[in-house]
Amino acid sequence: MTSTVSVPRAMALLVTATAATVLLASLEVGRNDVGQRIAVYGLLLALAGLAAAMICSVGRRLGTSLALGKLGVWAAASFTLFFGLSTLTWQRRLATDAPVTIMPESVVRACVVVGVCFAAFVLGYVATHALAPVRGPSRAVRRVLLQVPHSATDTSGGLRLAGIGLAATAWQIAFGQFGYLQSVIPGSSSTAQIAALLSLFTYFGLAVLYMSHLRQPRQGSGAAVVVVAATALASAFFSGTKEETALVGVALVFAHGAVRQRLPLRLLLVALVAFIAVVNPFNEAYRQEVRGSSGNLNPPAAAAAGLGVAADTASSISPDTVLNSGSQLLGRVREIDNVAIIMQRSPDTIPFRSVSELAVAPLAGVVPRLLWPSKPVYDISAQFSREYYSLPSSIRSSSAITPIGDLYRHGGLPVAVIGMLLLGVLLRIVDDTDDINESVGLLFLVLAAFPTVVKWETDIVTLLLSLPTILIAPALAVRLIQRAPKAVDSARTREGDNLTSSRRRIPVAGPT
Repeated sequence: MTSTVSVPRAMALLVTATAATVLLASLEVGRNDVGQRIAVYGLLLALAGLAAAMICSVGRRLGTSLALGKLGVWAAASFTLFFGLSTLTWQRRLATDAPVTIMPESVVRACVVVGVCFAAFVLGYVATHALAPVRGPSRAVRRVLLQVPHSATDTSGGLRLAGIGLAATAWQIAFGQFGYLQSVIPGSSSTAQIAALLSLFTYFGLAVLYMSHLRQPRQGSGAAVVVVAATALASAFFSGTKEETALVGVALVFAHGAVRQRLPLRLLLVALVAFIAVVNPFNEAYRQEVRGSSGNLNPPAAAAAGLGVAADTASSISPDTVLNSGSQLLGRVREIDNVAIIMQRSPDTIPFRSVSELAVAPLAGVVPRLLWPSKPVYDISAQFSREYYSLPSSIRSSSAITPIGDLYRHGGLPVAVIGMLLLGVLLRIVDDTDDINESVGLLFLVLAAFPTVVKWETDIVTLLLSLPTILIAPALAVRLIQRAPKAVDSARTREGDNLTSSRRRIPVAGPT
């Protein structure tokens, strides 16, 4: 793969740099207007994300890199939304329901720090490939994922994985470990981690089913895709989390990319409109129903409430509700607030946390609570809301800390820059392993890691805690679908050996 930058991409970067220069010059005009400075910085961060996505997709078109599940490219592209365009809505929050007063000057400082840290991330990603390709670590990832080709997957393997995943989801529902129906602190149950790991198999199975259908449509293959997708969507709606719903679409998009090596733009457009018009309004109303003043509803009551909310949502769809939902969603994904509040309160009011937490997290993530009953409960987002936003413990709320914000609260700007540089290196190692069109194991890895990497919400400690699950779940799934193909290959090998032996016994007539 070439590492040179194409002429069209170079031109795009030149235009982006020119636009950034113009925007920076405009800061002088509004230097006394903090709101304008925030808006300008938001545009700058959006342009930086767009430019970084093109830079990180070196050797390929941007669309191709996204279709092939390159996590670094997806992270850069999503940065445009989560830290760029969404920051433009911050001015609206000045007069609304902010839990604490976030000073506008803190937002300006946060924009600068986020920009510097994002530059370190891009540098780590690009330099890892351009200066010294990391073939050793990439081979290690290949060995973990066993490099099973897509030709070894079929409908039966996809159904097997989806069945395990849906069974794990049913277990989570039955024992109060599922989404907004959780009756316990997340992760405090001895089986919660194992059930969460196995529930990922639903999306693995859906991807395998869709790939198998695209490669070789057979009787019932399309119906299997529809049934599994509908069941996964129903459980995702029932969970009350938008992430679960989005992952169904992500599995279909990457399965299409693995076969066609391009993004299904029509599917993406339909999914985006449906997400804004239906999923987001339903999700907001359903959460309020499930978590009322009297506590969480039980599963049957939550299901009944969900049906009512779904009917109300469907009957209220209109252009105005879609616009309001899109505006509200853009404000909800705004992550600059959480970095700003950390910089505003640390280290003056809240001391920096110990960097040793980052070293202990992977160990805590790999050992299940079943084997370590006294393992600490990591309810980090809720603790962050109480500590930084001064919310009372009676209010159950979780705030996104973001990787940049979490690194900053563990030692300031130097730790944040070094951490983001290493994150770029890590994502490049994964992206250089192979393409998802070559190995179903890598496709599973991308699906497992996608929400953690792309949303820019997960703190570094939680990311490190989830690394074992991100690696173990794909490896287990690959093992499960490997058995049948191996048996078939063995039978074919024996059949070929018998045929060769019989050919050797046929006498060959000599010259007479």
